[in-house]
Amino acid sequence: RGLMVDPPPNSTYLLQQNSIPPSLIDGVIVTHCHADHDAGTFQKILQEGRVTLMTTSTIMGCFLRKYSALSGLSQEFLRGVFKFRPVRIGESIKCRGGILKFFYTLHSIPCVGFEAYFGGKSIVFSADHMNDPVKIRQLCQEGVLSPGRRDELLNFPWHHDVILHEAGVPPIHTPMDTLVSLSDEIKKRVFVVHVALETIPPDSGLQPAIPGVENTIILKDAEVPPHSDALEILELVGSIELFSGLNIKRAGEILDFVHIEEFKKGDTVVTKGEVGTCFYAIMSGVAEVRVSRSRSNTYTAENISTYLNDKDRIKPVLVRYRSRSTEDCATSCEDDITPFTVKTYFAGDYFGEQSLISDSNIRTADILAVTDLRVAVFYRSEFLWLLDGTNILQKMSHMARMRAEGTWNTIQDNAMLRQLSGPQKTQLETYLVKLDFEDGDLIWDEGSPAEYAILIDKGKVTFKTAPGSEFNSKNSSISILLPVTAMNGTSEADPDIFERGSFIGDIDALLADRKNAVALRAIGKVSVLCLYKKDLRNFFSNNPGVLLSMLHTRYIL
Repeated sequence: RGLMVDPPPNSTYLLQQNSIPPSLIDGVIVTHCHADHDAGTFQKILQEGRVTLMTTSTIMGCFLRKYSALSGLSQEFLRGVFKFRPVRIGESIKCRGGILKFFYTLHSIPCVGFEAYFGGKSIVFSADHMNDPVKIRQLCQEGVLSPGRRDELLNFPWHHDVILHEAGVPPIHTPMDTLVSLSDEIKKRVFVVHVALETIPPDSGLQPAIPGVENTIILKDAEVPPHSDALEILELVGSIELFSGLNIKRAGEILDFVHIEEFKKGDTVVTKGEVGTCFYAIMSGVAEVRVSRSRSNTYTAENISTYLNDKDRIKPVLVRYRSRSTEDCATSCEDDITPFTVKTYFAGDYFGEQSLISDSNIRTADILAVTDLRVAVFYRSEFLWLLDGTNILQKMSHMARMRAEGTWNTIQDNAMLRQLSGPQKTQLETYLVKLDFEDGDLIWDEGSPAEYAILIDKGKVTFKTAPGSEFNSKNSSISILLPVTAMNGTSEADPDIFERGSFIGDIDALLADRKNAVALRAIGKVSVLCLYKKDLRNFFSNNPGVLLSMLHTRYIL
């Protein structure tokens, strides 16, 4: 897991393109509120999970005022969709086994840089900073800066192993001359950011910080901090929704029960047909769920609803023979079998839980390591003991029943819900309850308290308005995450009839404990997946970006 610093607006896409789950980045450092630095932060808090924002209270105030004005949402509401960890200038802040120390830079608006220490190594990030000693002294002489502030700015920490320092156009950025004039010993540790490559003098001894994961700067020989393995395991377990009901008292048992296993690229982690004995949580690496079919057999997505991937299609893949047995190759060739990847797991994901609670305990698909893989493993007896006394096993059993009903496919049929990540969809499944209605039944009545929303599984429903009612079924606003067609159908007119995959519920009424403004009636036999108000609020609490997507809506097709 890690932190992002001033992420760009396309950061989620860049992470996904490099097989890095965005959910692994659960913290963001905001250095200041210029658009090229904070726009991606606002986007990040709309993604999976509840993000922690780290900055000063002054900068946080700027951030809230700015995005409240841009989004039309109150500052109080925005403050509730992420966790704020305030930092104080000069104080050491412990974070993931390391230490962060923040300092104010000289810029046109409040801005912070920081030093980071981990395992005996350190880096410094200047953020946007007018690091011009001549100009700094001049501002002090003119009374703009105090002597103490002057001395602090002149004493930039050049001693770190890696120095990420900006340059740009004065007077609000550092002139290139400041960096060129540094000693050769310092310049070999400086990586210049915030400028185009061609602006760095070729014979200056300075090096650019080149974008791209493939250009990651790595500090070697860092010492392993104390308790790092325990911290990694507890962070992993704490991030898994299944274990959200566990308290700190169980931390000792978690560390006692867990086993760390490693697989090489191409190894089989789970084999279809074997008895399930373990629960796996990925610490690092990528794994894939594979199913096979003969080219002569019919194949449909419904056959593998449990293992639909997060995109809307099944992907055929090249045969990658498993390391456990070379005989599988010959068998596959003889039977003309084609393997299909139907789901991909990344760091932070988990698998194997269903076979531990089912009657048969039989694995239903192969899972292979796509890269070198490191997993935390809990054996069946320890897994069940760990969950004893909680409602987690009941939630898992309920989810298994819902998934057997094809809820994953139904979720995929909704324009917005299909965009959720795999863990978000799994979390949603634990809350869904199936309800059946006959022709003409009221799913809810006009004026009744808003108690739940529904996702239509089978059949059709329609709004039923009382004579003379002026109710307008049209959504009162459009989601900030979705195109208009996803919210209001494929045409400008609102639909009169809603079918499979439609999500219906007055979100504002459910959040504010208000009454339904209109009745909803079944047309013929109808099966719906019900999401009760309490569970909806819990889901929104864990996924604030989904909440922002659904505000002011009555339906999502």
